[in-house]
Amino acid sequence: MWFGIESVGLCKYDGQDYVIYENLPEDSSSISNNFPTKIIEDKTGIIWVGTLNGLNKFNRKDGTFKRYFHDPGDSNSITDNAITDLHIDNYGYLWIATSGGLSKCNIMTEELIHLLPQNNSQSDKIYVADIYEDDEGNIWIGTWQKGMFFVPANINYLHSKEWNTKPVPQIATRLSVKTSWMIDSPDKNYLIQSEIRRICNADNGILWISTSKGLYLFDISKDKLTHWKFKDKETYLLNEADFNAIYPDSKGLLWAGTTSNGLVIIDLKHKKHTYLDADLRQINGLKSNSIRDICEDKSGLIWIGTKFQGIQIYDRRQEIFGHIQENSKYVKGLSNSFVLSVIEDSDHIIWIGTKEGGLNRYNPENGDFKYFQNIPGNRNSIGSNRIEFILEDVKGNLWLATPTGLDKFNKQKQVFEHYGNLNIMCLEQGVDDKIWIGTLSSGVFIFDPLKGNIERFSSKYKQLSEVNGFRITRIFKDKNGHIWIGTGQNGLYKYFPANDSLVHYLNIPENEHSISGNMIRSIFEDTKGYLWIGTKSGGLNRLDPQTGIFHRINIAEGLPSNTVYSILEDKSGNLWMGTHNGITRYNPENESFVSFSESYGLQGKVFEINAHCKDANGMMYFGGSNGLNVFSPDSTFKAEYAAPLIVSSVQIFDRIIAVDITEYLEIILSTEDKYISFNYSILDYSDPVNKQYRYMLEDFDNDWIYSRNRHYATYTSLPPGEYLFKVQGLNPDGYWTDNSISIKLVVPKPYWRQWWFIASLIFLIITLIIAAYLLRVSFVRRNEKRLMNIVKQKTKDLREANEILEIQKTEIEKHNEELIRQRNKISLQNKELEQHRLHLEKLVSERTKDLEDAKIKAEESDRLKSAFLSNMCHEIRTPLNAIVGFTDLVANEEFGKDELKHINNIIKTNSNALLQLINDIINISKIEANQVEIHPAEFYINEFLHRLFQTYQTQIISINPEYQNSTRLQLYLDITNEDLKIVSDPFRIEQILNNLFSNANKFTKSGTIEMGYRIMNHKSIIRFFMKDSGIGIAKENIEIVFDRFRKIEDDKTKLYRGTGLGLSISSNLARLLGGELSVESEIGKGSMFYFDLPLVIAGSKVRSQEKVMNPEKPLPYWNNKTILLVEDEDSNFKVLKTMLGKTGLRIKRAKDGLSAVKLC
Repeated sequence: MWFGIESVGLCKYDGQDYVIYENLPEDSSSISNNFPTKIIEDKTGIIWVGTLNGLNKFNRKDGTFKRYFHDPGDSNSITDNAITDLHIDNYGYLWIATSGGLSKCNIMTEELIHLLPQNNSQSDKIYVADIYEDDEGNIWIGTWQKGMFFVPANINYLHSKEWNTKPVPQIATRLSVKTSWMIDSPDKNYLIQSEIRRICNADNGILWISTSKGLYLFDISKDKLTHWKFKDKETYLLNEADFNAIYPDSKGLLWAGTTSNGLVIIDLKHKKHTYLDADLRQINGLKSNSIRDICEDKSGLIWIGTKFQGIQIYDRRQEIFGHIQENSKYVKGLSNSFVLSVIEDSDHIIWIGTKEGGLNRYNPENGDFKYFQNIPGNRNSIGSNRIEFILEDVKGNLWLATPTGLDKFNKQKQVFEHYGNLNIMCLEQGVDDKIWIGTLSSGVFIFDPLKGNIERFSSKYKQLSEVNGFRITRIFKDKNGHIWIGTGQNGLYKYFPANDSLVHYLNIPENEHSISGNMIRSIFEDTKGYLWIGTKSGGLNRLDPQTGIFHRINIAEGLPSNTVYSILEDKSGNLWMGTHNGITRYNPENESFVSFSESYGLQGKVFEINAHCKDANGMMYFGGSNGLNVFSPDSTFKAEYAAPLIVSSVQIFDRIIAVDITEYLEIILSTEDKYISFNYSILDYSDPVNKQYRYMLEDFDNDWIYSRNRHYATYTSLPPGEYLFKVQGLNPDGYWTDNSISIKLVVPKPYWRQWWFIASLIFLIITLIIAAYLLRVSFVRRNEKRLMNIVKQKTKDLREANEILEIQKTEIEKHNEELIRQRNKISLQNKELEQHRLHLEKLVSERTKDLEDAKIKAEESDRLKSAFLSNMCHEIRTPLNAIVGFTDLVANEEFGKDELKHINNIIKTNSNALLQLINDIINISKIEANQVEIHPAEFYINEFLHRLFQTYQTQIISINPEYQNSTRLQLYLDITNEDLKIVSDPFRIEQILNNLFSNANKFTKSGTIEMGYRIMNHKSIIRFFMKDSGIGIAKENIEIVFDRFRKIEDDKTKLYRGTGLGLSISSNLARLLGGELSVESEIGKGSMFYFDLPLVIAGSKVRSQEKVMNPEKPLPYWNNKTILLVEDEDSNFKVLKTMLGKTGLRIKRAKDGLSAVKLC
């Protein structure tokens, strides 16, 4: 559709998008003026636009305009710049009406012919307002204050020269007759004094003429002009109205619009008219009384252009469904637009219940309405203005369901009676004339009209009679007198009054033959006895009462919505349903649907549960929030016009390359075109919002792409190839358009992938190869000739030299044999040297690594040994200072015997410590030199440990005499009663335990020290352990506690004596014994050192515990025996001599080994 918009420009509308073409002063290809007056399309598809300043020819491809202006010096220019009308005649000529005359244009040659009336000079101007062509091809011309002119059809056959040489009055003689006729007749004088606006066809041989002073009919055959008169009071002023626009539609009606008095629709055949005056309160009413233009499109839509209110569209489909709306100034209607209920009574009166306007009485015969509304304080008025349901009983009384109770309306007395205070939703009269009442939340009740009381439905069925029960949406009595009760959420019930029984129907998800939903909205019985149940969100159900089986129908079968509010049946057996998405007609025979949307005049998409009925004439009523629809099922139809689909534009990036495509088109892209977009639309203007589309690019998309109401498709970076773009549209009636527009897209390969480029490249390569080959052959041949000459000379020389060489050959061969032998020998030697070199390199690499590791160890060892020597000096100096100091005190006679004994013990203790230190050094040296020997022997384990226990007990007391009677440090021995004789080295075991006890004693100031053993692994392992409650060892130090020279002193505030060799020696000795020394410790809780040794039991393996408990032996006495002591230190010799002298031995001394040998 094309629109001319005042001060805006030209507008193109494709049912989806608007494109505005406006005048741009700096762009000569834009439209010449922003006030278009006439738009027309010629037979070649070119759009011509007349404006107040020039004529324009529109180029669809690039969106530009070619302008035509009046030029006084050019006879081939238009008569004036103000274009008033344009017309394309049957022969394709363009007729141009301006404020200065009339022209006829040959579109192909753009040659203009100017037409002037008889007796007018060439300089006289005439304001031509309209051009009309009748069925015979005659042209009728309306002017301002010049009357109407006529140009016969045969003038089209004259040549251009005749037009230029002969004046128009001489050729068109009838033109002068009509002019005179208009002037002579009194009525015609009236016509000529007015401004003719438009001329159009009224009937066979009759023309409508609209003027600034009313409407006229002209009968061509009778040569009669008649002024159309409006006689009723409402339209009397239209007789002198300025009719700016008239249009005869396809139904034979004339649409006549005025400049300020609205719109009138005239039915000439039946001599009737309909007047439309602007009423802004009406949703779908006329919005402006100033009508500019009227047009009908191919689908039957009437387009009305107005001043100030834009364009309004009248859809004929809205005539299918009559629409009773709220009462207005011009149209009688409802007291409230929201309709909740409707019925026809026995007097054929329609009663309508509204949401807020009370009860309406409507007489279809005369269209009269009467309202019954609540009057506060008046008991005879209706109880509430909200009427949910209306029921007429067998006596003709009306019963109304309201939120405040049950109302009875006596039509004769015109008064209301009120019963109860229930919030009632629906009513039904049973076989006993009692009225069944369904409530919002209180279940089911029964009203007895004779007694005037309301009773709750049988308490036997609590689910339908509880106070806080569920909502009752519908109560329906079938032909057999059974009562069907629909609920809001709990399914459907069937009540048998004869035997007081109840059947409950519920949706069972796994049973497809159960009802499709539990939210019941409508119940209806058709003429065949089938029961139809509409649900919310569950679709429609057909119940066969004989089998109790439900047949489900939903959106998949064509139902427009799965919520069905109301059901009626027409005389053909079709079901008409009000749904959540319009009204639909269902044919049970072929199971087909025909649906109607708001475009057909429905009051809205959604309809109310109780707002439906069928009157005695078969007319159907369906109501909702915007009023009541009334229609005859027999007169409904679907629009036959199939709106075409158009691709409005094809764009590459922001460049439009094609517009208004309606048929097959091929588009070849360039290799640089990476983005292409298609804009498409169904040219159906009735419901732009609900149009849907699907498209597909064959050989790229696998299937149709459904874009819903999005009306464009975009593709980027398509691979080279050929594609076919297809698009289809879904119109508002739910049908895909028959035509599918196809556009072939050719995406070329880049030039380097084109066959000609590849062929050229191959040709070039072959040419280069051949050229190179020929050049090479030429070069070789020249060299060959030169070499031949050289060869000849050399052959002679060689022949001479050959004899000499033959002699030398023998010698050389011998020499070569010797050289080969030497070479093989040298080669063999080289291989051996290479192997030696590789071996040496490997050894050097290994030695280097070993040296680096040794260096690291040496540096660490040096550091440790330095620390060890420093510590050793301290450890040696400390006991020596004590020995030297207390030795001086022994010589002092002031000390008593006990004191001297104590001093002697101190000297002995420090001497033993010094001796132990020296032994540790010797042991570690032996261990490092692998000189430690293990001497297995048989010994009793309990006796061995008991002896050590007594020794350690003595050491604790001797070192700390204050512990003698104290419990601060306790020593425990943990052994078994069975004293096993085992085979091992008791001396080394004792060394290990001594070191472990020394550490435990050193680092345990109070608490306990426990020593002992365990027999493990089925007597295959013996574990010795030393456990204390001392200071413990940190986890990070456990791994290094057995390293040489390591002293773990976390507490730097305390000094613990020692060299750091004891645990290292013990660990090595444990390994030599076949075990491993381990530790378990926790800071602050103590430590447990243990080592596991293989258990080897001797022959006589057990003795009693009593023998173990007395291990002391008497001092031996060896009288008359001699012992040789080899000792170079005098002090040591004196000590040994003193100790051994008590045994009766004779003692000899040798200061070295040689002397000892001699003495022996």
